[in-house]
Amino acid sequence: MLRAAAAPEGLLASAELPHYAAVWTRDVAFASLGANVSGDPKLVEAVARSLVGLAQLQAESGQLPNAWWPRRGYWDFHEAGCTDATCLFVVAASQHLSAHPDGRLQRRLWPHLRRAIRWLADQDANQFTLIDSPSGGDWMDSTLQRSGKLLYVNALYHRALLGMAEVFPGDAEPYLARAALLRRKIDLLLWPEPGSDHGELLQGVGYPHGSDAGFPHPVGPAARRDAMREDRRHYLSHVDGGRYVDECDVLGNVLAVLYGIAAPERARLIMEFLHRSAVGVPYPMPTYTRSFEPGDRWGMYRHDLERFQDERWRNPPGRYHNGGVWPFIGALYVVALQRVGMAAEAGAEFTRLTAANRLNRASGPGWGFHEWIDARTGEPEGAPGQSWSAGAYLLAAEVLSGRPVSL
Repeated sequence: MLRAAAAPEGLLASAELPHYAAVWTRDVAFASLGANVSGDPKLVEAVARSLVGLAQLQAESGQLPNAWWPRRGYWDFHEAGCTDATCLFVVAASQHLSAHPDGRLQRRLWPHLRRAIRWLADQDANQFTLIDSPSGGDWMDSTLQRSGKLLYVNALYHRALLGMAEVFPGDAEPYLARAALLRRKIDLLLWPEPGSDHGELLQGVGYPHGSDAGFPHPVGPAARRDAMREDRRHYLSHVDGGRYVDECDVLGNVLAVLYGIAAPERARLIMEFLHRSAVGVPYPMPTYTRSFEPGDRWGMYRHDLERFQDERWRNPPGRYHNGGVWPFIGALYVVALQRVGMAAEAGAEFTRLTAANRLNRASGPGWGFHEWIDARTGEPEGAPGQSWSAGAYLLAAEVLSGRPVSL
């Protein structure tokens, strides 16, 4: 499947449908996890071509595009932007260069990576260190939307900072220092605990000695106190102004485990919670541990926009982003289970993931590697032949086989 997606310009999201026959920055990043461990030189080269091609389309500000259709000569940054795409470009480049050192490619990408990480730092609207995303500005860019300081995006930003330190060790110190500060701020804001002080979010602003740096605005601190839980089992999905969205974003929490944001005890707590939430469910992990109805208290489900959206990308409960099952998330979930020592659970989930990737809407035999699966019906949906479904599956297989893999 990955070989079919390896075009002259790089890894396509899917070679089977025109809309997906593009180099999508997000898809490349997750598909490359499998390509890098595949042992196939053609796939490794396709990842490198993807990175070079996307770098050439970087905006002057440093932002990377959402997707590029080479045959159309067209690329864009989506309707609301794509904060996570720039994170994922840096992550993918660092992962690729760590797995397959290439001095020439590293020198070629260096100025683009520096501009990208600078653009990301500029997305911190209130100097809390965590960066902000607009509504629909991450991979959930259809009619289920979130905004503000997202766990998912900031987990990627943390990994991007570590990636810069790995690839450019001579300049590592400021990146490592910012990653450590960001890790602390993610815990402060997105895992609010009794006894912690909202004013600590201003650490690193640079107030002179003796300043009274307490946060005087009432909404944020009060909302944060309200979100504190003694029995918390997962990070918040996101914080949008004074709104602390206490839902479990599965991908965000899994990445917090894989990227070392969650301390070991907390990482195990998260994975045990996710495992319990999926007991009796025959499919891999969904996007959120529950779906959202129109009028839900968080306002994430933009039902008012459904009439404008193509039917393929609408979000009724259990479909697409709204609690749909995405195999690339299921694969990363397997890896995270294995990482925290839940090997039996990882094996069982891998069996479930295998069955999901075998589903195929087309007649005849063959793996479907579909984009997503309807959580209500179990039917495969979206484009078949998705490179990130295939790539993440390969990664999970390698991890379960005992191969050491750097994420």
